[in-house]
Amino acid sequence: MAYIGVSPSNGIRRVFTYTATANQTSFSGVGAENITLSYKDANYVDVYQNGVKLASGDYTATSGTAIVLGTGATVNDMVVIVVFDVFSAADTVSKADGGQFDGNVTMAGTLGVTGVLTGTSLDISGDIDVDGTTNLDNTDIDGTLNVQGETTLQTHLNLGDNDIIKLGASADLTIYHDGSNSYIDDSGTGKLFARSSQFQVQKYTGENMIVAVADGRVDLYYDNAKKLETTSGGIDVTGTVSADNQIFIEGATNDTARVNFGDSDDVDIGFISYNNADNHMQFATNTAERMRILSDGNVGIGTASPSVPSGTALEIYGSSASRLKLSNSTTGTGATDGFQIYTTGSTAIIEQKENAEMRFYTNASERMRIDSSGNVIIGETSQINGGNLNLATSASDAVLSFLCRSTTDSHQPEIIMQKSSAASGNFAATADGEALGSIAFRGVDTQPVSQIAGAIDIVQVGTASGSVPASMRFSTGGSERMRIDSSGNVGIGTNSPSSFGVNTDNLVIGTTSGENGMTIVSGTANSGRIQFADNTSSPFRGAIEYAHGSSDALHFYTAGSQRMSIQSNGRVNIGVGNSTDTGFRFFAPSGQSSKVAEFAKSDGTGCHLPVGSTAFTASSDETLKENITEFDKQTSYDNIKNMRAVNFNYKDWTRDGINYQDNKKRIGFIAQEWETNYPEIIDKDENDKLCMKYTETIPVLLSALQKAQEKIEAMEARIIALESA
Repeated sequence: MAYIGVSPSNGIRRVFTYTATANQTSFSGVGAENITLSYKDANYVDVYQNGVKLASGDYTATSGTAIVLGTGATVNDMVVIVVFDVFSAADTVSKADGGQFDGNVTMAGTLGVTGVLTGTSLDISGDIDVDGTTNLDNTDIDGTLNVQGETTLQTHLNLGDNDIIKLGASADLTIYHDGSNSYIDDSGTGKLFARSSQFQVQKYTGENMIVAVADGRVDLYYDNAKKLETTSGGIDVTGTVSADNQIFIEGATNDTARVNFGDSDDVDIGFISYNNADNHMQFATNTAERMRILSDGNVGIGTASPSVPSGTALEIYGSSASRLKLSNSTTGTGATDGFQIYTTGSTAIIEQKENAEMRFYTNASERMRIDSSGNVIIGETSQINGGNLNLATSASDAVLSFLCRSTTDSHQPEIIMQKSSAASGNFAATADGEALGSIAFRGVDTQPVSQIAGAIDIVQVGTASGSVPASMRFSTGGSERMRIDSSGNVGIGTNSPSSFGVNTDNLVIGTTSGENGMTIVSGTANSGRIQFADNTSSPFRGAIEYAHGSSDALHFYTAGSQRMSIQSNGRVNIGVGNSTDTGFRFFAPSGQSSKVAEFAKSDGTGCHLPVGSTAFTASSDETLKENITEFDKQTSYDNIKNMRAVNFNYKDWTRDGINYQDNKKRIGFIAQEWETNYPEIIDKDENDKLCMKYTETIPVLLSALQKAQEKIEAMEARIIALESA
C-alpha cells in the first residue's frame, strides 16, 4: 500500500503535546506522544494553548525543531503543536522501463554508474563514485569525486571558492581559495617538505620574494630588492634591523658575542659585546669602552668594575668629576640647564639648575619639595606663612622629632637658633633690642587669613659680654602675657618683673590696673599648696595649703609645722587642731605656759588671754599711763540713770551676698545712749553702724557704783542716827 507522508506511522498529520512550566516560552524535543518535534515549513504548523489556536503572530517557528511563544505560558498550560507534511507529484522516469531526461538531473545523494557514463555536461551536487572510465567534456561536481584509478586532465581542473583539494587519508593536506586568500594547510603531525635545488617564492608578476639556493645562500626581498642574505659567516643585512621582541646573537661558551657599528673607514668604531665567560656586557664608542654591566647587575659608566657595599647600583666615574644630568625640551640642553647630580673632588652635589622646585615622592605621592627660593616644604606644595622650612600633614599630627642616641650624659637633642648682625661672612655682635629668635603658633580666622595665635620671642637686653643677656617673651592673641627677663625673674601680666621689690620679683603676677589673681587647681579630694623653702634638709619651712574634700580647710605652716587653720565653717584655729566649731579657737603653742593669745600694739600695750583663763588681761600699769583724771562719781551716777540695760536679738542682715538671721536672745546696751557722754567707748563699722567697747563701760559703772555706795552709806548713817535718837 502506498502512503502520502513521511511514513505509515506518521501519516500526513503529526501531533506533539507538551505540559508547560512557569513562564515557559520554548517548546521542543519529545512530546507526550514520544515523537521529537520537527517541521519543514512554518506555514504548515498549528499551535494550540489550552485548546485555543494561536495566531501566527503569537509564536515564532523558524528553527524547524522548536516553537517559541511570544508570552510565557502558565504552569500546567497544555500546548499542542500540529505539523502537516507536504508533498508534490513528481515527473519521474520508470526504474524498470527507463526513459529519457529532457532537462538537467540533480542528484542529492550518490550517483552509482556501472557502465559507461557519457555526456556533454555533468553537474552533481552530491558525491560521484566511478569505478570505470569517465569521459566528460565538462564536469561540475558540488559533492565528492571518488576515483579509484587515475584522473587525467587535458586542460584545467576548475574549483570554486572554498572548494578544497584534499590530500592524505585523513585529508591532512588541503589546498583551497576562499574568494580572497589562498591556503595550503598541513594539519598532520609530520613535516611539510618543498624540495628543489633552488627554491623561489615570487610575486605573480615574477618578482622575487624568497630565493633559496641548495648548499648556499637564502635571500629575502622587499619589493624585489634583496634586504637579507645568509652567508657562511652569518647574515648580511641591507637597511635597518627592527625587532618587536627579541634578536638572538649566540657566541661560544667562553667567547664574546658582539655587535659592531662603523663605516667604511672603521667598521667597529663602536660596539656592544657580551662576554659569555663572566657574563658582562660592554658598550663602546670611538673604539673605547664607555659603559659596562656586570653579571650581578651593577652598571659602571667610566669604570669597568662598578662596586657598591650591597645591592645593585649605577656607578659613574670620572677622573676629576662625574655627573648625572637630566634635561628636557623645557629646561634646555646646555651645560647650565636641567637637573644634575655630580661630584667634584670629595664633595657630592645635587643641583637644580633651573629656576624651579625639586619634588620628592614616596608611595606615588609628593612628600617634600624645595622651591626655587630654597624653601623646604614637607607635606604641602607651597610655602606656609613665608617659612624657609615648612612642615604640614593632612588628617594627622605634624611632628618634628629628634632622637639622640648616646651613653654620654651631656649629649642631647638640640634646636639652635642663632642671629648674627652680618649678612654674610664672619659673625657680627648683636645689639640691645635685637630679636634673636621666635616660635609662632598660628590659626586661621574667618576671612580665611592665617593669624598669629601665640608666640615665644627672644630679644637681646643690653650688650653681650661673654654671654648674651636676653628676655623671653610669651604672647597670645597678639599681646604679651608673660616674660622671663635677663635676670631670670618671671612676670605674668607685666613686662618688667625686676622693677618690683628686690626680694619679691622672682615671680610677679598681675598688671597695674584692674583685678589680678592666681588660682591653684587641685583634685576634689586633694590639696593645693604654696610652699616656702630654703637649703635645709626639710622639704619646706613655711606653707599655705588648701585641703579640698571633706575638710575644705585652709592651713598655714611655719618651721615645717601647721600653725593655723581656717575651717570650712569659718572657725579659725591658731596653734593646733582642726576643730570645726564656729568662731576663733586659740591654742597655746607647745611649751607656752603664760599666754594663749595676745593683741597688742608695738609698744606692748594691749591685752592677752592667759593660759587657763576665761578672760582677757589688758595692760593697765600706771607707769604706762599719763594725764590720769578720776571720773566725777556724781556725774557717772547721774549719767547711768539714763542708760538702759536691755534684752534683744539682731535683725536679719545681708553681708557679702549672704543672708543672716539671729534668733538668739542677747543682753547689752544701746550705743546711742552712751555716745553723748562717753564717745571714747563708741566706734563705727564699715557700714557706719555704732559699736561699743563693752569692757570700757566698767570704769563708768564702777564710778557710778561708788557714788551709789556713798549714798547708801550716808543713808545707813542717817538711819542709824534716827534709830539712836
